[in-house]
Amino acid sequence: MATVGVVARFTVQPDKADEFARVVNEGIVAPSQSEPGCIRYELWRDNEDAASFAMVEEWESDDALNAHLAGTRTREGGPSLGDYLAAPPELRRFSKTA
Repeated sequence: MATVGVVARFTVQPDKADEFARVVNEGIVAPSQSEPGCIRYELWRDNEDAASFAMVEEWESDDALNAHLAGTRTREGGPSLGDYLAAPPELRRFSKTA
């Protein structure tokens, strides 16, 4: 069965970038890594633009990803990111080609 990848891009207000990284790593990344079906869940920071981030995820299946997205923490319990963002996030799902 093919895994499912997700890349979410975030452009953050520059003066809030360090706090964004801390809040996301503690409140979203760490708990999500222990969810059933999670293979990888990481926050990456752009080397040239410190206010640009990418969340890189890999899930065992669409069902596992959909369960994560439907979970209480994702919908309600996770930290609110709106106060940090300078632009709407971009979210894309990917499938491995080989």
